[in-house]
Amino acid sequence: MTDRFEARLSRLLLVEAEDVIRPIDAGAMAAAAMGEVPMRRGMPMVGTRAARALVLAGLLTLGLLATIALLAGSQRGPRPFAGVLDPTGPMTDGMLQPATLARPDGTVLVAGATADMRLHMESFDAATGRFTVLPGLDDRRFSHGRDELGLVPLADGTVLVVMASASSQSGATEGGYALRYDLATREVRETAGTFAQTDPRRLVGEFRFASWPWSRRADGTIAWTPPTWIMSDVPVYDPRLNAFSVEPGPASPFTSIPPEADPFATDLYLGPSAIVHLRDGRLLLLGASRDSNAPAAMVDGATFAGHPLDWPLVRGGTYAGVVLPDGRVLIAGPTSHVFDPSTDKLVDLDVVDALSPAVQLRDGRVLLVGEAPTSLGSPARYRLWQFDPATTTLERVGRGDAPAPTSGWTELSDGQVLVVSGYAGTGDALPRDAWILR
Repeated sequence: MTDRFEARLSRLLLVEAEDVIRPIDAGAMAAAAMGEVPMRRGMPMVGTRAARALVLAGLLTLGLLATIALLAGSQRGPRPFAGVLDPTGPMTDGMLQPATLARPDGTVLVAGATADMRLHMESFDAATGRFTVLPGLDDRRFSHGRDELGLVPLADGTVLVVMASASSQSGATEGGYALRYDLATREVRETAGTFAQTDPRRLVGEFRFASWPWSRRADGTIAWTPPTWIMSDVPVYDPRLNAFSVEPGPASPFTSIPPEADPFATDLYLGPSAIVHLRDGRLLLLGASRDSNAPAAMVDGATFAGHPLDWPLVRGGTYAGVVLPDGRVLIAGPTSHVFDPSTDKLVDLDVVDALSPAVQLRDGRVLLVGEAPTSLGSPARYRLWQFDPATTTLERVGRGDAPAPTSGWTELSDGQVLVVSGYAGTGDALPRDAWILR
């Protein structure tokens, strides 16, 4: 049946196209002007079959043009940002280092601590550009400004809100909780169980696991992975029971590296983004050296024996590494570079701003915030940068300075980026500004 229909349609198009093409190509408009073809509303009249053919031919032409435009757009690569930060409606309350979560319906959750250390969460609607307060959470508090918050989406559409912190001295939990929030009913449910350490002596480093990477296991439970430099238990959440538990975690390799194999000083501290897990199993350590030590090191992921790297990094500087889709690493900090683990080559990027990664987009590009050089006593100035791994180029996004400071960066479904303000470091008021980067 389908073959017969397609054959009939092909013959119809061919016959009707011939009927149409002949008078049009022969100068139907000229003939009509001389009165040889009937006119209606200034256009030559054609038969019903010819009219249908004209419509079909027009549709086919439009489809062909749309396909060509689509192919041309894919060959041009990702859409560049114009560097325009359009203000949205402000947040109801400013938040300290807010956590963000993009949801499938196009909204974005923004949660954090207010100036008086209350838990606060709002929902941003990209269609209207407005923020809406999500009630029921303001009775929860943070212990201090260094606490970190995590938002985890659950399969039933609810969201797990986790705040956890601990003292690096004793390992005892200073303040922490986890809540299950229903966005449809605004219901808040307490979680059962505990994520406290079973043995505080195991803890090396701070137990702020809310910002650790998490993964959803095959059985539906969610587990947080301790960073490489922290030895601790592993928090596990079971959505079916709405309860937490802990499992024994691996020993931190950095607590047992023999002195002769330690590429850094024994008192080194590495932030989360300063330890980069390469795809070949090695660990790249960035910018945590002191005094005469090398500014970077390469460590074997199995034996944890390492060797220093004499790279042109600022000694003692704060660096971050972002693994790119092709396996290379973008290194950002006081200086910027691209490292290729397959060749062990480091390429310098000639940028004067001190950069810090803001967000890695779905297409592999990385947006960064740069602090522009200023004279002594002048206020800090921030500029936006974009790194494109396809061309290995780092360039300014737009012109002028960015609003400072910025904290939460979230890519929206249409490729634009929601930017929310963070703590300015002066005064008690927290800014409520937010923008869309286009």
